[in-house]
Amino acid sequence: MKENREDTETLLSEQASNWPEVDTPAHRLVIRLLRLQGLMRQVANVQIRKFGLSGVEVDALATLRKMSTDEPVRPSVLSRHLLVTSGGMTRALKSLSEKGLIELMPDAEDKRGKNIRLTEKGKALSEDVIHAILESQGKLWKQSGANEKQIRKLDDALKSMLSNIEASDG
Repeated sequence: MKENREDTETLLSEQASNWPEVDTPAHRLVIRLLRLQGLMRQVANVQIRKFGLSGVEVDALATLRKMSTDEPVRPSVLSRHLLVTSGGMTRALKSLSEKGLIELMPDAEDKRGKNIRLTEKGKALSEDVIHAILESQGKLWKQSGANEKQIRKLDDALKSMLSNIEASDG
């Protein structure tokens, strides 16, 4: 995945030479994770654009798909899952509703509010776009040379680290 950017190892080498006090294993890991995340997002965005959606719209569809296809969800619940501002969520929901991918229904408990339900069209599209993203990211994993065992090992290590961090108070 060549682009107009220094490769990660060149950047880390420059950092080690020019700023050795921040050249730690943990910092190198963060840099590599951020670079991997950026590359994964880049290939995902190519697929997302093919479907005429925004990243927030796909995140909303995928989150609704994995939450429940039958039970309506409050926008505030969806927003917490996506870490999106209420304004960004409102725009995404309006667009998804106009495209017939979600249904906005009155909230029985709060007459001013609306609940969201994924339509069959939204469910099908969310599955199509996620499969396309996974396929393109799978090609990136293949390019990386990592095998299934290595990916599982990395996943287990990151799961453990994140679980500990998210469970802590500080």
